[in-house]
Amino acid sequence: MNTSSAIGGEKSAAFPLTIWGWVALVGLLQYFLLSKYLLGETPPSAEFERYNTARLKEFAEETRAGATGVVLIGDSRLRYSTVFANDLSDRLSALTGSPVSVLRLVNDSAIIEDFLPLASAIFDANPRLIVIQKELTARHRTANRNNKKRGRDYILWRLVGDGAWNPDDVDYEHVQTDQRCEFVSAEDAQTRRNRLSRWMNYDQHEYKTRLALDFRDRARARGIDVRFLAVPVTSEAASTLVEPGPNPELELLMPSVDIPDSEFCDPVHMNPAGRQRYSSWLAETLAGLLQSAKR
Repeated sequence: MNTSSAIGGEKSAAFPLTIWGWVALVGLLQYFLLSKYLLGETPPSAEFERYNTARLKEFAEETRAGATGVVLIGDSRLRYSTVFANDLSDRLSALTGSPVSVLRLVNDSAIIEDFLPLASAIFDANPRLIVIQKELTARHRTANRNNKKRGRDYILWRLVGDGAWNPDDVDYEHVQTDQRCEFVSAEDAQTRRNRLSRWMNYDQHEYKTRLALDFRDRARARGIDVRFLAVPVTSEAASTLVEPGPNPELELLMPSVDIPDSEFCDPVHMNPAGRQRYSSWLAETLAGLLQSAKR
């Protein structure tokens, strides 16, 4: 019997087994890292990042030209509660007596992780002030059927896809600008309750808060002021939503104006009347912060 040949055969048989063992290990690791997406936590969109990186470049040109920069960050509630950025820029410029440029960055059902890939570009644009909607300091995306499907699609894309990850081929220009009531309103009470449930998934372990505060600390290290913003909802929503309690670490801007229920499209999105009322308060508040920073 040729002993060396037998040993060589054992080695060659063992070699493929070792390769498959590594493949299985890598597969398990990938599954572990991506498993949260099976539960509905959809990842940031690469297309969202690409679209808003281009907007931030234009914004940076305005701040380099001498405009005072303000960045607003939030979800669709912030979009519906604030006038267009150019209108808010004009109001702030008139109130402060110097050019102000406002950039509003929003995403539907936004979480703080959507904006973290943009952090460096935001800081490099050198705004004077960043305002973050309070809900982003604690909110998860709700694990509904659509988000679970997006999570499965994302895992498949990570394994075999190419190009930019853009779930549902979202039109991000539309996401930044659409404020039509018919887009969000519903007369049926059950539909309203179902939609409200999407706003009720809050982190009880302060993980999201730590991410938001880390973002704030990085901005402040660059000399940029950061505040957190409360956006009102209707009495129906206020009685249903169980939001996180007050956090003394968040420097919170609380509206001093009441928005009546009649000035909402649905329980959480303002109509044009509510938007004008809230934006007037916000413009005066932001102008006061910008003028204080000059002194």
